[in-house]
Amino acid sequence: MDTQDTLEPVEQQDALEPETDVVDTELSKAQQLAINYKIRAEKAERALKQKPTEKESPLTDMSWKDVRALHDVPDEDIDEVIEFAKFKGIPVAEAKKSSVMQTLLKTKAEERASAQAASVSTNRRGTRTESSDDILNRFEKGIVSDTDEDIDKLAEARWAKKKAALKK
Repeated sequence: MDTQDTLEPVEQQDALEPETDVVDTELSKAQQLAINYKIRAEKAERALKQKPTEKESPLTDMSWKDVRALHDVPDEDIDEVIEFAKFKGIPVAEAKKSSVMQTLLKTKAEERASAQAASVSTNRRGTRTESSDDILNRFEKGIVSDTDEDIDKLAEARWAKKKAALKK
């Protein structure tokens, strides 16, 4: 019987070993996933921190001559002149002097001038001054204002009407 008793625990141990192996492999997979997620999160955070520094201002690689050359270029057209200069591989001052850019700048200036001329009708018009006839007509209809200014206008309108009647 002793041999049987000793065999049972060994068999039980053998039966438990596959279960622990499965648990161990699942645990190690879960740990690997956790480590991978952590690494990915750290990479994403680093990428977010680096993005603002990657953006360069177009003015950082410009010389003082280029900046001075752009002083008379309208703000809306500066980016186009800089892009043209980068495309051609020439300084901004030379790009501005090129016939292509000169034509483009003149065309855009004409477009802005015509757009501004077309938008003149949206400007506020001046207030209309009332004539003495308008003031007297309102008084006859019973529309009277109590302000000193309006009473003075009414008196002047009546006086002007009397003078006109005497001259006839």
